[in-house]
Amino acid sequence: MKKVVVVLALIAAVWGGKTLIDATGAKMNREEAQNRVKIVLTGLQQGASAAQYQTAICMWWDGSYALGQEEFRTAADAFDAWARDRRLTNLQRFDVGEAVVEKAGHALDSAIVVVKGSVDGRSFLARGAKGKPLTWEQ
Repeated sequence: MKKVVVVLALIAAVWGGKTLIDATGAKMNREEAQNRVKIVLTGLQQGASAAQYQTAICMWWDGSYALGQEEFRTAADAFDAWARDRRLTNLQRFDVGEAVVEKAGHALDSAIVVVKGSVDGRSFLARGAKGKPLTWEQ
């Protein structure tokens, strides 16, 4: 009987630890996604510095702070078209709201996080995963 209680306690402790780790990971993913969107939008604001714009390109492209020279050129061309098509240039103001984990990350797949907000009074949903460009719905 004692062995059964010990085994059940051990299982509960392991499961509780896993749940805590999963919750912490989801919180970090949400905060990282919100920060990524803030950096992208800051780079698109009217009066943004060249460094802010370059960082916005990198963050939009794959969630990183820097890219190699060739990859940066590719990302910059795609970013410029993406921002122009969505009327996200010369922004006056933006608000980054809540973030929700749409799909938890497992093994080699990163989590997909949806961030809600608004730019110049227009609502948006940004969907991001590490290593991939942000997608955007208005």
